[in-house]
Amino acid sequence: MIKKLGYVLLLLGAAIAAWWLLDQGFDKIQALRQLERVPSAQAAYVLPGEVTLNATAQPDRHITTGSYFTQTPSLFYHYSRERRVTDGEGKTRWQTEFTHTDGVDFLLADDSGQVRVRIAGHADAVHWALRNGFSSTQGDLRHNEWRLEPGDRVFVFAKAVAEGDDIVLRFDQAGFFDPILSHFSRADSQADFGAKGLWGLWGGLSALLLAIFAFARLLNLHRILVFVCLLGLGQVLLLIQVSFSMMSADLRNGLTRYERQKAAAEAQAETLFAAQGLSWEGWQSLAGGELAMQDEQRLHAYRRYLALSQLRLAQQMQARPERWLLSHWQLKPPAPISGLSPEDELVIREQLATLPSTQLTGFLPWLMLAAGILATLILTTLGIRRAKVKRLIENLPHVPIRGISCGVTDTRGEIVPIEDEPLLQTPQFQKPCVWYFFHEEEKRGSGKKSRWVTIKKKPAGNRFISAMAKTA
Repeated sequence: MIKKLGYVLLLLGAAIAAWWLLDQGFDKIQALRQLERVPSAQAAYVLPGEVTLNATAQPDRHITTGSYFTQTPSLFYHYSRERRVTDGEGKTRWQTEFTHTDGVDFLLADDSGQVRVRIAGHADAVHWALRNGFSSTQGDLRHNEWRLEPGDRVFVFAKAVAEGDDIVLRFDQAGFFDPILSHFSRADSQADFGAKGLWGLWGGLSALLLAIFAFARLLNLHRILVFVCLLGLGQVLLLIQVSFSMMSADLRNGLTRYERQKAAAEAQAETLFAAQGLSWEGWQSLAGGELAMQDEQRLHAYRRYLALSQLRLAQQMQARPERWLLSHWQLKPPAPISGLSPEDELVIREQLATLPSTQLTGFLPWLMLAAGILATLILTTLGIRRAKVKRLIENLPHVPIRGISCGVTDTRGEIVPIEDEPLLQTPQFQKPCVWYFFHEEEKRGSGKKSRWVTIKKKPAGNRFISAMAKTA
């Protein structure tokens, strides 16, 4: 009864963990797809919605803030103070005891112009990836600072919103994005999302395996084929359900973002045309419009950005298996932007080709792949061996003692010591026996770090006679 209760708890805990880890993993994969879908914009021509920029950080009206420990002029910083602590086993580690994050509004500038970033008051909403600007150890304390300083080149994934006649970037707005402020490249951010997504999926599938194992034990399923089929079916069905739901929601979000930015760009174009007494009939109107040079440059930048966004979204929707499910989801790729010149089409396709593909970096993914293959081979070999022993035991008929012949056999009887051969004595309790296994362990450490360490293992045995059980 206690064992079954343990399997029930294992089933419930593993099932909850599997669902949560798979959900987290697919969330990171969805964040990766959102990042891959959004092309880099020009700072002066940002449309409302989710945008990415590669630009230089500059102070707004020469305003900076001093970092917490070194008072270095910064636009954004994160400070942490760690203390060296010693556990019960004498091992030392660094424990964070205080953190502080702050920043001021600043500008992002590139060749086209600049755009303001609102970060004051909600610096904690930023998912930052900055280089460590300062680290100092003083006795048992260690101080660390990560800073964004004026002149730093950064990659930003944020939400552009209208404030009066201006467009500003914010990190605390709801939207189809994970906010990023990074010293590193877009490719590094994509690799980070991809790695976290794969770890989440691996953890979720591992927890699902434990849940199916506990379910099989509760039902007393001992047939390997049934267990393997149940395992494969459970993993496939859950992965299909969660992944298809993620892809459907992701594509709908992408279409919503594109249509929202397209409507905002067309509204601005219609306003500029109306101010000049001209009629706006679509993007082809740019060819014959007589606008101010600055307004014409802005609308051309909008059109190129929308065309690039449309092509990128269409690529995702035409990939497999998404293209096979579009009719089921009642979705279709957005129509291409009209009025593009051959030069614009060439520039857009070159920009599309330069968008980075996601690749996992470092040796850790390859190391984990090799470890996974090795563990699979070892555990599968051990499992097959145990399965053969199980099948052998199941196929052996019970044989009375008088009918035993040479070879592997299955029989039952009473143990009778052999004359003139002394009995063994167990090491701990000095009990007489013909076979024993002695296992001695010692508890080391304290608290969460405590563990049992094997001191001695010793099997021992003597020959004995198996006699037929006496009946009354």
